[in-house]
Amino acid sequence: MNHKRLAAFLCLLPLSLLQTDLFAQQKIIIIASNSNLPPFEAAITGFKEALFQDNIDFKIVDYDLTGPLPPETDRADLIFTVGSNSTQLMAEKIQTIPIVFTLVMEPKFSSQNITGVTLQIPLQQQLAVLSKISPRPKKIGILYNPEKTKKLVESYVHESGGKGFEVLTKQVSDVGEVYSAIRDFRPSIDCLFIIPDSTVYTINSTEDILLYSLREGLPVVGISPTYVKAGALFSISCNYKQLGKQSGEIAARILRGEKPSDIPYASPDKYDLSVNLIVARRMGVTLPDKLLEEAVNVYK
Repeated sequence: MNHKRLAAFLCLLPLSLLQTDLFAQQKIIIIASNSNLPPFEAAITGFKEALFQDNIDFKIVDYDLTGPLPPETDRADLIFTVGSNSTQLMAEKIQTIPIVFTLVMEPKFSSQNITGVTLQIPLQQQLAVLSKISPRPKKIGILYNPEKTKKLVESYVHESGGKGFEVLTKQVSDVGEVYSAIRDFRPSIDCLFIIPDSTVYTINSTEDILLYSLREGLPVVGISPTYVKAGALFSISCNYKQLGKQSGEIAARILRGEKPSDIPYASPDKYDLSVNLIVARRMGVTLPDKLLEEAVNVYK
């Protein structure tokens, strides 16, 4: 190598080393969560696994929402929030650091620094299961409090159009109205969808509805395996570890340069199917073998 080439090489070498060090720099990630319940822990585990699989070098700083923000906040590259409370709190406090959320049902954030994965499973997934059972329900009933779940119910009505199902709704403003509402509703529907509405579905009212559905032969679609075990026909629920992993994949994109505002909110990309064969037999409902093979939980 002649002297000119050697000089040029030596001049470029520090710059290349500097660039390599820049991209390899450890990322500081704050995880904001105020719960150690299994769904939250599973989501955090999935989030970390996704970053490891994407070869992201990162340091985790945990924040349980009590007291001041961690001192590392000013240097943080990203904040991962788990649950509605932590996401709302961090959205109010942080406007410049990217925030990726999960375990949020209906995100309503206007900030450009926030994106993530919702808990809302598209209605088409539940309809796909309903279309496979026999006899096939056609009229789906939903009880709801419009002050809490109006937008969710409106999206269900919209999504059901043209798919051979009719979604009928009945408003409930107080839990004391639930039992009479489901009795009045029964002649008009052949299936009931449970939605995450805290006015309608308390522990006691849910138990009453499930017992009534068994007496009436009214199939109920639950929102988790717990409902199926208690008497719902089936549920399609989130896999919390997968939600965290999906959120981690979004976080990796942001850490590599994408803007949160360019990444739309995502729905869960994988689901867990649970079915109750005892309920199916009692109601005279047939579930195809292929559907049972897809189920994560089968109660029989």
